[in-house]
Amino acid sequence: MDQKGFLQRVVEGYEKTKKPLAYVMIFLVVLVGSIPSELLPLSIGKFTLTSMFLALSVILMGVLFEIYDKVVQEKKSLNLINSTKLYDEIGDIIKNSRKIKIQYIALAGRHGWNQVLEKLLNDKLQKAQANKVEFTFEVAMLDPEVCIPGNKNFERFDSAHSIARQIAEKSEQIKAIKDLNSSLELYLYNHMPNMIGFLVNNNYLFVTHCSWEKDIGNRNELTLRAGGQDYFVYDLNDDFGGQEFIARFRGWFEYIRQNNTRVVKSG
Repeated sequence: MDQKGFLQRVVEGYEKTKKPLAYVMIFLVVLVGSIPSELLPLSIGKFTLTSMFLALSVILMGVLFEIYDKVVQEKKSLNLINSTKLYDEIGDIIKNSRKIKIQYIALAGRHGWNQVLEKLLNDKLQKAQANKVEFTFEVAMLDPEVCIPGNKNFERFDSAHSIARQIAEKSEQIKAIKDLNSSLELYLYNHMPNMIGFLVNNNYLFVTHCSWEKDIGNRNELTLRAGGQDYFVYDLNDDFGGQEFIARFRGWFEYIRQNNTRVVKSG
């Protein structure tokens, strides 16, 4: 027990002193290298430098392994965020990008359009011409024509009508800006929604799924729920299915694009 305690104290002491020790090593390397050969024999100088370089390499190698372990651990940790953080998280990803592509699959877009995509779009419009930023925003949402009274699954998503018009109007505004190599496109679908979320630059996916829940007011009725939930965060190089989920998302988006049959008019 005593020996183990002593070794542990040595390790802890090393961890606390390795940073200042590295600085001292670098200083000594420079100092020894600057001493004239008349004052320090060449053989002793080489031996001293080799010893210090070896010790410094051991310290730096340990630091690199620590960084590697942290990166690997982060890749293996599935990230889950609240929908209220989507704007900040996506904004951080694209803030320094010159070319931006965002694909957004929505149900009615009440959360994702007004609170996330429209705000990001307005931010980029202010900077696009001056900074030569190019962006492509694509929205796929439930066709407002199915959100009508009497359709018990979708009638409560009637806000899709106004949101679709907002997107169409914003699209026309962007097209009217000269020398702006950017676009906003809207596609509609009329099948039962499944996954919804944002794919950023084909590399980062923020996704959740529509779900059926018991209606609080009527225990016999199921209510379709979509946005305003927690989102899973994937990237193309993570270790928990990011590549597969991104491929699924892109497949759904392409299916909606190919089967889009109606254009929403602005105004």
